[in-house]
Amino acid sequence: VDMGAYEDKSSLAACGHITSNTVWDANTININCNVHVDNGVKLTILPGTKVIANGSYRIYVKGNIVANGSPTDSIIFKSSNSAVGWKGIYLNNPSNSNDSSLFDYCRMEHYKLDTTYGGALFAYSFDKVSVCNSTFKNNENTNGRGAAMSIRSSDIEFKNNLCENNSAGYGAGLYVWSGDGIILNNRILNNSSKYNGGGMYVGYSESTINNNII
Repeated sequence: VDMGAYEDKSSLAACGHITSNTVWDANTININCNVHVDNGVKLTILPGTKVIANGSYRIYVKGNIVANGSPTDSIIFKSSNSAVGWKGIYLNNPSNSNDSSLFDYCRMEHYKLDTTYGGALFAYSFDKVSVCNSTFKNNENTNGRGAAMSIRSSDIEFKNNLCENNSAGYGAGLYVWSGDGIILNNRILNNSSKYNGGGMYVGYSESTINNNII
């Protein structure tokens, strides 16, 4: 089923596989089942868009996402029901032939899961990711690794972000495992972990980590 998005510009519904380049340009995108951005496909999300998950759904990315908001018009990702939550965005080992995934001036909330690796944004085995000027709040991964942002085997850029009031088993604010990226000028505040690394957990990594408030 290819139902990347269907019309009414005040509100679009998204569900299933996105098989061609797509722009989400409505005020609200309603996620009504898992969404898959297929290999070689670019999903662009315009400033001011609210991406609302109406259940415990996830956006799986094998292609790339460009979600560039602005200081006055951020892009919001959240659940319609904070008690149920959603499963976040999973950059799942995309082919290096894909362009970079970019997140700038985004806000991610209400991720809720209890899994090994996770987070409102999870980058696995893909280096071409930049996350800047974004906010991660009130995300939860009860016994798992990463609630706000989780990085595994990826050399990404994570700059000028706020990670606040997140909870996880390990690395609630930021979890890094086997990634050698750049972690710079972030505020990682009031996060809690059941085991280790309330603010940040870093293992098997030679990341450049400078000027962060934790």
